[in-house]
Amino acid sequence: MNRGSFRPSGGWSRSTRGVRGINSGRRNNLNRTIRNINRGRPGTVWRGGRSSDLWRRAVRPNRIDRRTPGWARRGWRRARPWGWGWYGRSRRPAWGWWDSRAVGWGLGALAATSVINNLVDVATESGNPTVIVPETDIGLRYESVEPVGASATKFWAEREGTIYQLTADCEQGLLDGEPPGTPEEAQLLNASCQVTFGE
Repeated sequence: MNRGSFRPSGGWSRSTRGVRGINSGRRNNLNRTIRNINRGRPGTVWRGGRSSDLWRRAVRPNRIDRRTPGWARRGWRRARPWGWGWYGRSRRPAWGWWDSRAVGWGLGALAATSVINNLVDVATESGNPTVIVPETDIGLRYESVEPVGASATKFWAEREGTIYQLTADCEQGLLDGEPPGTPEEAQLLNASCQVTFGE
């Protein structure tokens, strides 16, 4: 390619440094554009302007403890060896983000206490370690729930055949330290908190 027949008023550039700077700026803009396009891709959860690592930290199958804890049996609610009974008294939680996000999602309420408890009751009787969280395709490994302090829990969730270790702050309504980015994540947060601390 030639430079064209019209000479710029400042003359031709003798250096390519300015061009390199322009191209790197364009490259940065392109990278930003690609990240923005990827926001809507399956498996990418977009929250508050940045991509979440929520569904990127899989648990290796050989690191999963497959022993069933003593409480995860028929009558599991009374068998839990930690403080429980305070969560789930309202289907409209008092989490700071709830009202605005729930309206945006068209979600009037989270799955009822009785629905989640019945799912776990059936699973314990049949020996199934996983329940499908209501209104989602996400499995909750109810046997894995383990309280962290008085109001948080860690647990395993199964999504598209992969198991992930997550945490939930049931008092603040946070999933791995952030408000849920989708209604499905909100339902998962609710279900994990109900199994850990519910009535």
